[in-house]
Amino acid sequence: MANQVLLDYIKSQQQAGVADSAIQAALLEKGWQATDVDNAFAALRGGGLTPVPTAGSDTTRGEMPKASALFSLSWAQYKKHFKTWMGIYALPYVFFVILVSLFGGGAYLTQKMGLGDKPMGAALGTGFIVIFVALLLLGIALFVWAQAALLIAVRDEAENVGISEAYKRAKPVLGRYFLTGLLVGLVVLVGLVLLIVPGIIFALWYYLAAYIALDGKVYGIDAMKLSKKYVQTVGIGKVFSRFAFIALIGIGLSICTTIVAGLIGIAIGNKDLANLLGNIVNLFWTPLVLAYAFHVYRAVKTAAGE
Repeated sequence: MANQVLLDYIKSQQQAGVADSAIQAALLEKGWQATDVDNAFAALRGGGLTPVPTAGSDTTRGEMPKASALFSLSWAQYKKHFKTWMGIYALPYVFFVILVSLFGGGAYLTQKMGLGDKPMGAALGTGFIVIFVALLLLGIALFVWAQAALLIAVRDEAENVGISEAYKRAKPVLGRYFLTGLLVGLVVLVGLVLLIVPGIIFALWYYLAAYIALDGKVYGIDAMKLSKKYVQTVGIGKVFSRFAFIALIGIGLSICTTIVAGLIGIAIGNKDLANLLGNIVNLFWTPLVLAYAFHVYRAVKTAAGE
């Protein structure tokens, strides 16, 4: 049974004209469980207490929450699951730090021991390169796995999925997620090479395909076709405005980071600080962006009548 306090609050907010997505974001930010919130909305819809239409009806087809509401929802969940989401996404970064440290140290020792110009040094160098390339590819695969795991943690947010469980759930769908993302990337790249505008249109049409592959049974070309169908049903302008919103925030954050890092770098005489600070900001920013993008996908899917 839905919590009566939640029912009364949601009903009063709806009567005041507040969007459902904004109500949900506010409740999650205050610490309410997503399952309790979902149950309350379901009870209101099923009980006829409010004029809230069901997803896919004529009154909701094409309608989407505002970008600010989607961001508020993503931000509330990001704060709530910060440790878990950061743990999921930080794992590839830790791997690359260890990788660079090991091979950097190995190269230093080779030179220090005077083996750089000797046959043994050349053999060691070749071996290091082969192993480095293999581990680099493994690191890239780990990044893809981390993205899929994080998106699943967002999708199953109500279950409070932990780090290991998120990676476990992502493993069976990793291949189709990667393949679909690769196909979308190639199509968008071709569009950008031919003319910039087609590339942008392709990106908007097919951006949701990887999320469809992760969240459903279709992938590859079929997921791309379904993504295009969703976007065309809702309207490409609405999808563009949602992604433009998060892109503008990211650009502003990047500019601020560059300015701050530049000023600090000048003060301490370290020009490499900007790159380091940029990587740190990206580590914390990307999980929020992925959560936001997933909520855009769900909003588009719902507005398209699915």
